[in-house]
This record gives sequence, C-alpha cells and structure tokens, in this order.
Amino acid sequence: MRYTRLMDDFSSANGDIPVLGYAGDASRESSKRWWHITDLEAALLLGLAGLASLIVMPRLLQRSRCCCYSKTKLAEAAVKPHGAISTALKNFNFDHGHYPSQLNELLRPPPLVGVEGEPQPYLDVGPSWLKDPWGNQYQYLCPAQRSKEDFDLWSCGPNGICGDADDICNW
Repeated sequence: MRYTRLMDDFSSANGDIPVLGYAGDASRESSKRWWHITDLEAALLLGLAGLASLIVMPRLLQRSRCCCYSKTKLAEAAVKPHGAISTALKNFNFDHGHYPSQLNELLRPPPLVGVEGEPQPYLDVGPSWLKDPWGNQYQYLCPAQRSKEDFDLWSCGPNGICGDADDICNW
C-alpha cells in the first residue's frame, strides 16, 4: 500500500510545527466499526426486552394453558342463546309451533306450503356439524330443565363428560 504525506490544517500545541498525516490513516480509521454498544446501553436494551416479555408472555401462556381456547369459542358460538344451533331451534319452533324431538330434524327442510322456491333446512350443513369441536354430539333436551330458554343445549366440553365444570351450556 502506498502512503503519501499530507499536510493537515492542524498544527501542534505551540503552533510552530505542522502535524503531518498519512493518507493510509484515514482508510484505516474507516475500516473500524463506527458503532459500538456500551455496557449501559446493553443493560438498557436487556431491560427493555425483559419488560416487553413481562407484558406479552402472560397472555401467550394464558392461551397455551387452555389448548382448546378456540374450540371452546366454537362450541359457545353454537349453543349460546344467539348461537347457530339455538337460532335454528327457535326458527323450527316458529315454523312448526314446537321444538324438534332431536337435533337431526334441523338438517331436513321444512314442509312449507305456499312459499316460493325450494325450502332450505334450518341448518344447511352435514350431520357432522351437530358434533362439538371435540367430536362429541351436542346434547339437547326439550323441555328445558336448567335453561331460561324452552330447551337445554350443551356440549360436554373437552373431556367429553357431561355434568362437570368444563361443559359449555346455554344456561
């Protein structure tokens, strides 16, 4: 590498001898990292990362504790008073004047007279839709024994055992 002598604009402390530099010095300086992290900055970054994890992790752990969180929400969307199956049962009652004896009746179209077009079933889905997200049949009882509605509708929950704390009910 060839260095050429350069005269700097700076001079020594007493002002009589000019300071000489080499062109290679500038290139050597530019090859060094221009950034560095002090111990204080590193501690600050670790502290912020720890604070962020304290805020985010409890929510993630809460969801992961109940692996069936979304399945529970699906079951609630079916059996709660404004859920899909509950609404279909109420529509059946409106058309027939009584509730069906079993949930499978919601899958057949009603025999309506004087209505234009092809009648649609109350639930336009397959029979597997009458199973909860864990693969168990939804439970239906009419007249109701527990609900404020005219019928009881529930899922036995993740463990598949009816009558315990994890049941999802319309009451």
